[in-house]
Amino acid sequence: MLAWNLATRALTATLPHPQPVTSLAWDGTGRLAAGDADGTVSLWTLPTPVLVTGIAYSPEGTRIAIARSDGTAWLLDARTLRPAGPAFSVSAAGNAESVAFSPDGKLLATAGDDGTVRLWSLADPGRPRQLATVHDSGTYVYTVVFAPDGRTLAAASTDNLTRLWDVSDPAHPAQVGTPLIGPTGYV
Repeated sequence: MLAWNLATRALTATLPHPQPVTSLAWDGTGRLAAGDADGTVSLWTLPTPVLVTGIAYSPEGTRIAIARSDGTAWLLDARTLRPAGPAFSVSAAGNAESVAFSPDGKLLATAGDDGTVRLWSLADPGRPRQLATVHDSGTYVYTVVFAPDGRTLAAASTDNLTRLWDVSDPAHPAQVGTPLIGPTGYV
Protein backbone atom coordinates (compact mmCIF):
# COMPACT_ATOMS: atom_id res chain seq x y z
CA MET A 1 0.00 0.00 0.00
CA LEU A 2 1.35 3.43 -0.93
CA ALA A 3 0.68 6.84 0.66
CA TRP A 4 0.98 9.97 -1.48
CA ASN A 5 1.13 13.70 -0.87
CA LEU A 6 -1.59 14.79 -3.29
CA ALA A 7 -0.35 18.37 -3.54
CA THR A 8 3.16 17.39 -4.69
CA ARG A 9 2.36 13.85 -5.96
CA ALA A 10 5.35 12.66 -3.93
CA LEU A 11 5.35 9.20 -2.37
CA THR A 12 5.37 9.69 1.44
CA ALA A 13 5.20 6.09 2.67
CA THR A 14 5.19 2.48 1.54
CA LEU A 15 3.08 0.36 3.86
CA PRO A 16 3.55 -3.40 3.40
CA HIS A 17 0.40 -5.52 3.57
CA PRO A 18 0.21 -9.34 3.27
CA GLN A 19 -2.93 -9.45 1.08
CA PRO A 20 -4.84 -7.04 -1.20
CA VAL A 21 -6.25 -4.12 0.82
CA THR A 22 -10.07 -4.14 0.80
CA SER A 23 -10.88 -1.25 3.16
CA LEU A 24 -9.33 1.85 4.70
CA ALA A 25 -10.34 4.18 7.53
CA TRP A 26 -8.73 7.35 8.91
CA ASP A 27 -8.97 8.40 12.54
CA GLY A 28 -8.42 12.06 11.58
CA THR A 29 -5.21 12.44 13.57
CA GLY A 30 -2.65 10.61 11.48
CA ARG A 31 -3.56 6.94 11.89
CA LEU A 32 -4.80 4.72 9.10
CA ALA A 33 -6.47 1.34 9.55
CA ALA A 34 -6.20 -1.03 6.60
CA GLY A 35 -8.12 -4.28 6.26
CA ASP A 36 -7.13 -6.93 3.75
CA ALA A 37 -8.63 -9.93 1.96
CA ASP A 38 -7.68 -12.46 4.65
CA GLY A 39 -9.15 -10.39 7.50
CA THR A 40 -5.89 -8.88 8.76
CA VAL A 41 -6.15 -5.31 10.06
CA SER A 42 -3.04 -3.14 10.23
CA LEU A 43 -2.75 0.25 11.94
CA TRP A 44 -0.34 2.84 10.57
CA THR A 45 0.80 6.27 11.69
CA LEU A 46 1.43 8.31 8.57
CA PRO A 47 4.21 10.86 8.15
CA THR A 48 2.17 13.52 6.35
CA PRO A 49 0.82 16.54 8.27
CA VAL A 50 -2.38 16.79 6.18
CA LEU A 51 -4.47 13.64 5.99
CA VAL A 52 -7.42 12.59 3.91
CA THR A 53 -10.42 12.08 6.20
CA GLY A 54 -13.07 11.22 3.61
CA ILE A 55 -13.09 10.09 -0.01
CA ALA A 56 -15.72 9.50 -2.71
CA TYR A 57 -15.74 8.52 -6.37
CA SER A 58 -18.05 10.37 -8.73
CA PRO A 59 -20.89 8.26 -10.18
CA GLU A 60 -19.23 8.12 -13.59
CA GLY A 61 -15.87 7.20 -11.98
CA THR A 62 -13.84 10.02 -13.53
CA ARG A 63 -13.39 12.18 -10.41
CA ILE A 64 -12.43 11.63 -6.79
CA ALA A 65 -13.37 14.05 -4.02
CA ILE A 66 -11.27 14.06 -0.88
CA ALA A 67 -11.87 15.74 2.48
CA ARG A 68 -8.69 16.71 4.31
CA SER A 69 -7.73 17.24 7.93
CA ASP A 70 -6.78 20.86 7.17
CA GLY A 71 -10.44 21.78 6.52
CA THR A 72 -10.20 21.71 2.74
CA ALA A 73 -11.39 19.40 -0.03
CA TRP A 74 -9.99 18.64 -3.45
CA LEU A 75 -11.36 17.20 -6.66
CA LEU A 76 -8.94 14.90 -8.46
CA ASP A 77 -8.91 13.29 -11.89
CA ALA A 78 -9.44 9.60 -11.05
CA ARG A 79 -7.03 8.36 -13.73
CA THR A 80 -4.07 10.64 -13.02
CA LEU A 81 -4.78 11.57 -9.36
CA ARG A 82 -3.91 15.15 -10.31
CA PRO A 83 -5.99 17.95 -8.80
CA ALA A 84 -8.72 19.21 -11.15
CA GLY A 85 -8.37 22.63 -9.52
CA PRO A 86 -7.30 24.29 -6.27
CA ALA A 87 -8.32 23.07 -2.82
CA PHE A 88 -11.51 24.66 -1.47
CA SER A 89 -12.44 25.38 2.16
CA VAL A 90 -15.21 23.23 3.65
CA SER A 91 -14.68 23.56 7.42
CA ALA A 92 -13.85 26.82 9.15
CA ALA A 93 -12.91 25.24 12.48
CA GLY A 94 -10.76 22.26 11.53
CA ASN A 95 -11.26 18.94 9.75
CA ALA A 96 -13.28 18.32 6.66
CA GLU A 97 -14.77 14.93 7.46
CA SER A 98 -16.83 13.59 4.59
CA VAL A 99 -17.62 14.15 0.92
CA ALA A 100 -20.40 12.70 -1.22
CA PHE A 101 -21.34 13.08 -4.87
CA SER A 102 -25.01 13.29 -5.84
CA PRO A 103 -26.11 10.35 -8.01
CA ASP A 104 -26.08 12.54 -11.14
CA GLY A 105 -22.60 13.91 -10.29
CA LYS A 106 -23.75 17.54 -10.42
CA LEU A 107 -23.50 18.23 -6.68
CA LEU A 108 -20.96 17.58 -3.96
CA ALA A 109 -21.86 17.58 -0.26
CA THR A 110 -19.14 18.18 2.33
CA ALA A 111 -19.22 17.85 6.11
CA GLY A 112 -16.87 19.14 8.76
CA ASP A 113 -16.17 19.10 12.44
CA ASP A 114 -17.38 22.71 12.58
CA GLY A 115 -20.94 21.36 12.32
CA THR A 116 -21.65 22.46 8.78
CA VAL A 117 -22.77 20.65 5.69
CA ARG A 118 -22.10 22.48 2.45
CA LEU A 119 -23.55 21.86 -0.99
CA TRP A 120 -21.42 22.60 -4.04
CA SER A 121 -22.23 22.87 -7.74
CA LEU A 122 -19.86 20.89 -9.95
CA ALA A 123 -20.84 22.64 -13.19
CA ASP A 124 -17.16 23.69 -13.50
CA PRO A 125 -15.38 20.45 -12.50
CA GLY A 126 -12.17 22.19 -11.39
CA ARG A 127 -13.82 24.93 -9.35
CA PRO A 128 -16.78 23.86 -7.21
CA ARG A 129 -19.17 26.72 -6.44
CA GLN A 130 -20.79 26.76 -3.01
CA LEU A 131 -24.57 26.79 -3.28
CA ALA A 132 -25.63 26.58 0.37
CA THR A 133 -24.40 25.96 3.90
CA VAL A 134 -26.52 23.87 6.22
CA HIS A 135 -25.68 24.40 9.88
CA ASP A 136 -26.16 21.08 11.62
CA SER A 137 -26.71 22.26 15.23
CA GLY A 138 -23.02 22.93 15.84
CA THR A 139 -22.15 19.27 16.36
CA TYR A 140 -19.31 17.45 14.68
CA VAL A 141 -20.70 16.04 11.40
CA TYR A 142 -19.05 12.72 10.53
CA THR A 143 -20.66 11.74 7.29
CA VAL A 144 -22.98 12.79 4.49
CA VAL A 145 -24.69 10.64 1.85
CA PHE A 146 -27.23 11.26 -0.90
CA ALA A 147 -30.34 9.11 -1.38
CA PRO A 148 -30.34 7.19 -4.68
CA ASP A 149 -32.78 9.68 -6.25
CA GLY A 150 -30.48 12.61 -5.31
CA ARG A 151 -33.30 14.62 -3.70
CA THR A 152 -32.41 13.87 -0.07
CA LEU A 153 -29.13 14.29 1.78
CA ALA A 154 -28.47 12.62 5.15
CA ALA A 155 -25.96 14.06 7.64
CA ALA A 156 -24.92 12.12 10.76
CA SER A 157 -23.31 13.87 13.70
CA THR A 158 -21.93 13.37 17.21
CA ASP A 159 -25.23 14.25 18.88
CA ASN A 160 -26.39 10.77 17.72
CA LEU A 161 -28.82 12.33 15.27
CA THR A 162 -29.10 11.94 11.53
CA ARG A 163 -30.70 14.88 9.82
CA LEU A 164 -32.36 14.63 6.42
CA TRP A 165 -32.33 17.53 3.98
CA ASP A 166 -34.45 18.06 0.89
CA VAL A 167 -31.90 19.22 -1.68
CA SER A 168 -34.13 19.18 -4.74
CA ASP A 169 -33.40 22.93 -4.80
CA PRO A 170 -29.74 22.76 -3.70
CA ALA A 171 -29.45 26.52 -3.19
CA HIS A 172 -32.26 26.30 -0.61
CA PRO A 173 -32.03 22.98 1.28
CA ALA A 174 -34.79 22.31 3.80
CA GLN A 175 -34.68 19.96 6.75
CA VAL A 176 -37.12 17.06 6.38
CA GLY A 177 -39.02 16.01 9.52
CA THR A 178 -37.37 15.55 12.88
CA PRO A 179 -33.83 14.15 13.19
CA LEU A 180 -33.47 10.38 13.40
CA ILE A 181 -32.02 9.16 16.71
CA GLY A 182 -29.04 6.85 16.42
CA PRO A 183 -27.51 4.45 18.95
CA THR A 184 -25.62 5.73 21.97
CA GLY A 185 -22.13 6.79 20.98
CA TYR A 186 -21.03 7.82 17.52
CA VAL A 187 -23.49 7.49 14.66
